[in-house]
Amino acid sequence: MPPTFVARRAVPPGQGQVQFKCPLKCTRCKGKSKSAAGKQCKRQVCMGQPWCWQHVKSAKQLHRKVTPHIPGGANKGLFAWNPAQAILNQPVFKPGDVIYPSYDGEVVSQKQLNQRYDFPRPPPAKGHYSVSAPYGIGVKPAKKKKHLEDGACKRGNIAFTNDFRPGPPSGRNAALVQTGALVATKRIFHGHEILVDYGTQYWKDSVCPARQYKKKTFLKGACLSLQTR
Repeated sequence: MPPTFVARRAVPPGQGQVQFKCPLKCTRCKGKSKSAAGKQCKRQVCMGQPWCWQHVKSAKQLHRKVTPHIPGGANKGLFAWNPAQAILNQPVFKPGDVIYPSYDGEVVSQKQLNQRYDFPRPPPAKGHYSVSAPYGIGVKPAKKKKHLEDGACKRGNIAFTNDFRPGPPSGRNAALVQTGALVATKRIFHGHEILVDYGTQYWKDSVCPARQYKKKTFLKGACLSLQTR
């Protein structure tokens, strides 16, 4: 059975009520063996597709593992991974490097995104996507129209990147650009976590408040408790 993503309301009204849930979509890893035959990996990938934990290291210089950045020891993050670069004391990624080229989420409509996360709030203005979708982003690939992607049910690797908070802003070392790619903004060495800035609006309108924000700034019914298991 694939893992299930569940978003529950964390504040009144309807505290504890399931806002949205879905089984994660799984796919076969696209990695290939190092043998002469070069057979495709047989592992099924539900989180971090289309690469299994082993091939994302060798093919993309990335590792998905539990992060010490967030207290509790249950949350995973995305880490730069190339032991050979560590021996040479060289960064795995330099400023401007594309860490990962695409978000790889589920393409959804504005209406779908609103139904999943915004009830009972009014829909956002036309042309703006919901900021309260914890895995939702707007993507504008080159020479293509802008669309929305949600990583809740179809979980790619970029969805594992954490916000630099509760650390200082200087901890941010990457950014998610308009095309949906993850790009390095600083040198990132082997074993270092890749951290971005979700933006203050995300914390105000999306998940439960970070400690530095006052509770009164949150809209009732917008705060969500997230779980994937």
